[in-house]
Amino acid sequence: MMRVRVGVLLIAASSALCGACATSHKHLDSRPWRESFAQFSKAPVQWVPTAVALAATPILAGVDQSLSISSVEEKVFNTKARYGDEWSMGLGLAPIAIGAAVGLTSGDSRFFEVATEATLLTAAQTQILKLAVNRQRPDRGGEDSFPSGHTSFAFGGATLLARWWAYEHEGDSLGYLLYVPAAYVGVTRLEGERHFLSDITFGAALGIFTAHMVWNAHFGDDEHPGLFGRHVDARIVPVVSEEGVGIGLSISF
Repeated sequence: MMRVRVGVLLIAASSALCGACATSHKHLDSRPWRESFAQFSKAPVQWVPTAVALAATPILAGVDQSLSISSVEEKVFNTKARYGDEWSMGLGLAPIAIGAAVGLTSGDSRFFEVATEATLLTAAQTQILKLAVNRQRPDRGGEDSFPSGHTSFAFGGATLLARWWAYEHEGDSLGYLLYVPAAYVGVTRLEGERHFLSDITFGAALGIFTAHMVWNAHFGDDEHPGLFGRHVDARIVPVVSEEGVGIGLSISF
């Protein structure tokens, strides 16, 4: 938990670097956020994992106690809490680190802005829900069990990395394999008796949903311009014709 809190502090500090971002004045406009949900609802890769995790939460809540006891006793996956902490921190902070690196090398700070904003929003929502729900942890070590912050942090980061990978590689969905280590984080919280399974599934849904919504609102798509405006892709491409071989400029909106 201490590592995650330190990570949140680092995120808050890094957010100062984009405090006066070019889109800050547009965030109060509801249109990009409405259209963000429209994009979310029409993309199965976005809404299906969120819906499955969210729907499982109330179902699992009824058997949380028995599942927690059996998971702690049997440790089927034999996970280590330390590894879960490291994966959570790595997945959660990697988008911000990559965004900062891209911004410094290319001058394009858009991913840094999105990653920072989405991660801060996920952390804030998680803490508010913890205070509001006030659920006791299975090991009785506190009353901030719901939802799992490690899990929301990990799944939010994994989703941001997957969206960035798809953006850079023409829609390639390979980045979603990062949900595997994110799920490992959740299992460590269950077998380590730090969270109930419903805490974990809701944390996953929260992280995924928030990351997609912030990404969609900023980048938009072909039908819905985001806070960054319409994406224009300009490339120099070879041109072969009867007159000879040359180069041309390809611009797509």
